[in-house]
Amino acid sequence: MSLTLFDRTQPPFTFGADMKRPFSLDAETETFMPPPSAKVQRTKPPAAKDLRLTPVLLPVTVFIAEQEIDQVLASQGFPIEFSVEILAAGIAQGCSSGAVREYLESYPRFQVEEGIKKPVKGCHPVLFYALERNCVDCVRLLLEHGCDAKAQDLYNVPALAFAIMRSKWTVVSPTEAVKTLLGYGAQPDAVPKDLWESYLEPPPATPPAGTKAKDDKLTMWCESHHRRILSETLNLSVRYYLHKASLLTTTKARGMQLAQAHDYVALLKVPYLVVGQTFACKFVVDHVTSHIGMNIRSPLVLTFAGLSGHGKTEMAKQMGALLKVPITVVDCAQMRSDVGLFGARSGYQDNHRGSQLNNFISKWDAESSVVFLDEFDKTDQEVRNSLLLLLDSGEYHDRRTNKAIDATKTIWILATNLGDHAITKFYKDRMEGATEPEKAKIPHKLLQNQLKALFRDRFGAPMAGRMKNVAPFYPFDFSEQAVVAHKFLSELVDQLRQPIDLSPTTKRYPAHVHLAIENDGKLCKHIAEESYITELGARSLTSGIDDIGRDFFTTFVDNEELVTDDMNEGPLMRYTVQLVPVAGSKDVSEVSVVREGFTDYYRGQGSESATPTEDEEMIDGGVDELGDMFGKMMGGKSAVKHEEGNEEVV
Repeated sequence: MSLTLFDRTQPPFTFGADMKRPFSLDAETETFMPPPSAKVQRTKPPAAKDLRLTPVLLPVTVFIAEQEIDQVLASQGFPIEFSVEILAAGIAQGCSSGAVREYLESYPRFQVEEGIKKPVKGCHPVLFYALERNCVDCVRLLLEHGCDAKAQDLYNVPALAFAIMRSKWTVVSPTEAVKTLLGYGAQPDAVPKDLWESYLEPPPATPPAGTKAKDDKLTMWCESHHRRILSETLNLSVRYYLHKASLLTTTKARGMQLAQAHDYVALLKVPYLVVGQTFACKFVVDHVTSHIGMNIRSPLVLTFAGLSGHGKTEMAKQMGALLKVPITVVDCAQMRSDVGLFGARSGYQDNHRGSQLNNFISKWDAESSVVFLDEFDKTDQEVRNSLLLLLDSGEYHDRRTNKAIDATKTIWILATNLGDHAITKFYKDRMEGATEPEKAKIPHKLLQNQLKALFRDRFGAPMAGRMKNVAPFYPFDFSEQAVVAHKFLSELVDQLRQPIDLSPTTKRYPAHVHLAIENDGKLCKHIAEESYITELGARSLTSGIDDIGRDFFTTFVDNEELVTDDMNEGPLMRYTVQLVPVAGSKDVSEVSVVREGFTDYYRGQGSESATPTEDEEMIDGGVDELGDMFGKMMGGKSAVKHEEGNEEVV
């Protein structure tokens, strides 16, 4: 796109007869840019069944020099008046999340929080433009700067539902955006509960007999066509996180006050980012927030105990990311000496090198950080003894320089498999098959005391005394196994959704693909049944996904057409993953990947592809003249094709 700045701070242009006019697009009609004082009369446009957003443009012309969208957005920041339309236009036209941050932070906070809540062109919150792009970083930035996760558009469609439904046309998973919205307070019940409550089952396109969305204030927006779209776009992971969010308690006003004061609001979102491990999530949030909130001036030591592959490392990484502090992961499997952990002392060979842990602690002197000691149970007694003072008081000396280091703000996480048999037995005896209300009453303290006794026997009383905060990580139940399988399957889908790149350094041939999943709940239950091994946890499920990847590749290469970069300009190649009966057996199924034509998709405002086939018409049956006009202005199409085996959006 060729862009030249149109300066909003200057008087309107005076045009000669041969000059082109710069333009902007009003919600209903193409107009020339009016003076700031001019009033533009608008009427409420009819809602589009495809949920398309009102087109917005940056104030630029299309006929002079080329500039990056980021530069254009930056040039419209302070001291020019904050404009939610300009922000929405930058997001819609592909600016980076860094440019969004720069634009927002160029203004006083109160101006942003006041202006960002205004709907764009009177129709949609700016948050919807970030959701349509599926730019999770942009979504997070907008929420941090005053956007409401519970926001609705002019037609009362909530942001949560919009993010899910719009993926029908963008053909990009909304899972991460949904998790972000839930973490910032979006209400799961804004999506009809019967669509996700039994999350392993396919969402029903029609409500249960005797129920109506209109009976619930939160779902009054949901018309029959909305429900049909939701039934197609609510993937297994989204259904799971809606269900999980419905079971969590919200943070009260005083708790949020302290979270904002100590800047740990993001940590409260841990439960929305991890599959299962409900007790461990609550444990982490309670211990970390109370430690920070009470201004305790000593290191916080947490012990993560349980089988491999059940989220201990993932939880630690999420903690570092959410607290916005550095984290280091130290593999202790072969740690046999003090020197191996911290490096040689002064006067000894290689003293200047230090070690991974020594150098990390020294670098973040007197600052917050997270240290994750993996497989801590495999360390020798010498290693554990060398940690005692550091874990207790935070006092340390850099082995390279002998400089005193303040590590009182360090959060230590000691991960151990010791006690995995006790955890597995406790799970089978008390948790397996239990309902959610029953799980909420389980006395985890009994298991924690048992684990502390094991630590005393193995590590000795001094170290066990520092490992008193124990979070057991339980095996995944069957439904959680299926969700983890879907997580890995979604990663394969995202990988294949990337553009083709035939360059010698990349050689990405299997790409620009829509890998559709037929009945994802049933498929992922099958993968869990076939692949899950308790002792290996999530890692065991990757074997089932690897099998699907191989089946896809075999089908992909069984084609005489050569892959070219030009294919990126056309629709996505569509392949479907499905369960089929094994030949000669009605009771045994296997996974199959089949080629099923093409899927066209929405590529952003001003692109050649704008809307889907069956939903091109407006709710009232009229033609979407705005979409047609905008597509033609930007060189796009305004027709819809139906071809055998193809699904084309134009």
